[in-house]
Amino acid sequence: MEIVHGLHQVVCVSADEARVEAALSNTGARLCELRRLEGGLLRVRYEFLGNRFATVVKAESLQVVDAGICLDGEGGSLTLHNLPGVVREAMETNQLVVTWSDD
Repeated sequence: MEIVHGLHQVVCVSADEARVEAALSNTGARLCELRRLEGGLLRVRYEFLGNRFATVVKAESLQVVDAGICLDGEGGSLTLHNLPGVVREAMETNQLVVTWSDD
């Protein structure tokens, strides 16, 4: 959320946004948009290796609920901290299948 006061701009970062940015920054990904959903979920749009992705995670743990890519059975223990690594591996082996994106 941005609040503009005269010539000074103050950016207020929510706790969720700070946690998501920290998780993604350690992977080289960049947060594009964060939206809180019902049921304690967050929709995260992020950029990684020149591509945009969207995923849904649990707000408390950042555990992936819907990765936005085909995971071939890897989804249960996946978090936002390691999702970009899975994306990278899938891209490097030409196996990345994006199941949804809202670009």
